[in-house]
Amino acid sequence: MVKSLKYFTAIFFLGLNIVYSSLNAQLSINTVINPPYPTDLDYYLDDLSNVYINITNTTSTPYSFRFSATITGPAGIEANIQYLGAPIAISPGQTLLFTGNQISELGSTTGGIENTNNLSAEQLEAITVNHVLPEGNYTLCFFAYNDAEQLISDPSSGCANFTVTYIERPQIVMPENDENVNTILNVVWQHDISGLAPMDRARIRYRFNLIDATLNDLGFYIDEIYDLNIAGTYQQETPNTMLGINPFTDVQLVEGHEYVCYVTAFDPDGSLMFLDRGNSNIVHFFFHQEEEEDEDLAYTCIEEEAETHDCASPVCDFYFPSDGDTIPYSVMPLIIKFNPYCADYQRLNYEVSLRNNVSSSEIYNRSDDLRWGPGGPLQYLLDRGVTTANEERASMFMVNDTWLTPSFERSKTYTANITASMRNRSGSTFSYNLSNTFVSGMPKPGLMVPENQDTLPPGDVIFRWDNGALPLNSFPDVFYL
Repeated sequence: MVKSLKYFTAIFFLGLNIVYSSLNAQLSINTVINPPYPTDLDYYLDDLSNVYINITNTTSTPYSFRFSATITGPAGIEANIQYLGAPIAISPGQTLLFTGNQISELGSTTGGIENTNNLSAEQLEAITVNHVLPEGNYTLCFFAYNDAEQLISDPSSGCANFTVTYIERPQIVMPENDENVNTILNVVWQHDISGLAPMDRARIRYRFNLIDATLNDLGFYIDEIYDLNIAGTYQQETPNTMLGINPFTDVQLVEGHEYVCYVTAFDPDGSLMFLDRGNSNIVHFFFHQEEEEDEDLAYTCIEEEAETHDCASPVCDFYFPSDGDTIPYSVMPLIIKFNPYCADYQRLNYEVSLRNNVSSSEIYNRSDDLRWGPGGPLQYLLDRGVTTANEERASMFMVNDTWLTPSFERSKTYTANITASMRNRSGSTFSYNLSNTFVSGMPKPGLMVPENQDTLPPGDVIFRWDNGALPLNSFPDVFYL
């Protein structure tokens, strides 16, 4: 009974103190923090670019003040910031507006994150090593103090709540578990980073990991593979969400062996944090080489033969320019075409790279992930008012940004390589590796009649085109799907 009475008394006086401070507050503060809410700890201590504050003098007396702030978060962690600079004057009834940038320019002192005893080892490592906030709910509060360091703002105002959420991990969608791979290993993954700022999205990289499960006897340890230090792991980093691995030149896959692969998303700057340390799902597959392979592996469409033309195994190839074309343009689209057009096309993933064969340098690369609802690409066009759209037009896809693609130089030879996958609404996925080489410039004329040193009466002169007169396909209408 005595213990309960003491507890009640403490709560009562604490409540009286809050009420007293509120009643005697001369200034009222309103704080707004807009998304996104970065995981970067320095953003909340130093930056505050998405924070907005207004402070109102509710009395008839002028005041001067300095700001302070507190950040509280999961497991009781806390940071206190005292802002410097000259005192800020505010007149009776006046409201002052501040951006977070203006407040951060005042300068500040802070002891950093405190009260970390209740954090897990992983949460503590996030703060001390990566300098990021643990995932969870946070409150940011601003206060105003006079020159005597007395609180003159309402302690019940000036606070804003926000949630720090780690980025979802990537998800491998190709190959599927227990799939048999016999040619190019095409790995495609999805990663929802739509909520990030463009500059943050641009920093994300992916590390592809491939391990021989048969050689390393991983049958009982596949789910623990993230924490195993396994010799012979093949790794490749990329900014894209797909990779094409040649099983004979990039890595030596062994006939009949089981392999496991996963992708790790990471931020080279260490500011972005990911669930499960950025590790994707684990996929295991088997490598079985085909007995007969007549096509060059680098250019073969994996899921079909070139002469088939149905939606059970659609064909994909370059439409413009075609292999061997001589094109008299310095700027042009790179377009692939699917044959036939299928209304249940649902998703196209692709990665394109462009190489200057004269300088032996890669001059352009791009990747994209296109998705359509019921009715496929054609319905997408019709819904957007493209009344002239038809199946022929909806089967072509432009894979480069012409305004970002470097201008083609006259008489130079270029090679475009594309790794792509098309998923149908039925769940079937078809993978393709395409390549074509073309020349920028005009075809060279050659004289056929008369021949050199020939003598003949006046008549017709006949020319030939030495390197491919007209392109195989005409210049297409260009638009994005």
